[in-house]
Amino acid sequence: LVESECVMGQVSESWRFEATTCLATFFAERGADLVPQEEGSSWLTMSAGQLVLAQPKTPVSGEALSQVLLYLSLAAVTGDAAAATFARKAFRMRYSRLGRGQEHPKSQERPWSSQELVRLLRCYAALEFRDAPVLLALCNRCLGLVRSLSLQETLQAAQALASLKFRQERLLEELGENLVVKHRSDLGLDDIRAALRSWMDLRVPHGGLLAAAEQLLAATEADDSEQCVHREVAEF
Repeated sequence: LVESECVMGQVSESWRFEATTCLATFFAERGADLVPQEEGSSWLTMSAGQLVLAQPKTPVSGEALSQVLLYLSLAAVTGDAAAATFARKAFRMRYSRLGRGQEHPKSQERPWSSQELVRLLRCYAALEFRDAPVLLALCNRCLGLVRSLSLQETLQAAQALASLKFRQERLLEELGENLVVKHRSDLGLDDIRAALRSWMDLRVPHGGLLAAAEQLLAATEADDSEQCVHREVAEF
């Protein structure tokens, strides 16, 4: 319906961009499995690409932009070549300055949210970028915002770093502390297993994570999931 309105209807560019942002956000929040897959590139991919490459006054916030970029990155994982091209061009255009210690003046005027930064790390991981200066700049920005991350966002940030094989020990220490201090009561076996795997992949020990895993195992009835975590703990 939205596609037909944007393609056939007389809608403004701002309305089309707003519709694109809403749809891209919907799919980005639900992961790659629900990104619409079509032969070739979908209308949403093409519209999202136009949005992220708009010069110079894209009518979306940095928060919304990160959602659209995450959608494009997840679409790229499903094999959408156009989505990958759009996302890579957008990163070079909008974020390459970070790696040189520079920023667009408008970026300096606004605060960066922790959720936005985690999404960008997930984009880098999905696209398999290896731009160390930009990654380091994003990680440094995350440091002061870790305490505001939810349990899933904390795990997503660690998994993105592990996928990229980017060992930022200070950020990993803060992410680990966030899990075992703020979110300890919410940790389940799947969560602790995912956390142990990320920290092991990067070869960064964390005593708090190990203690939380052992405590969780002691309070959990034996099942297949527990046996998997026992193996992860032993390896950790």
